[in-house]
Amino acid sequence: MAKKFKIEHYSGISKEEYNAEPIYYCKSCLSLHIIPEDGMGSYCHECGSASIGKTNIDLWTEAYRQKYGVDYLTGLEIPYEKCKCCEYKN
Repeated sequence: MAKKFKIEHYSGISKEEYNAEPIYYCKSCLSLHIIPEDGMGSYCHECGSASIGKTNIDLWTEAYRQKYGVDYLTGLEIPYEKCKCCEYKN
């Protein structure tokens, strides 16, 4: 059974404030390793894409789970669950 970690306060801010802080990510590979370039725009260090998005950590974590089937923080595999509404579109 996986351990769940509970964040009450991180650096003096609440969990809600921490989770609301925007993050930048690569829309292609979902990497968080974004290189800011002055005048040229930002790009992904992992795949080189210039398609950069901005969201909060909760939405990014869910997108990462959906794309890779793994929880980013724990590294545990998340079983794929087929969407019930997509099931009928075949």
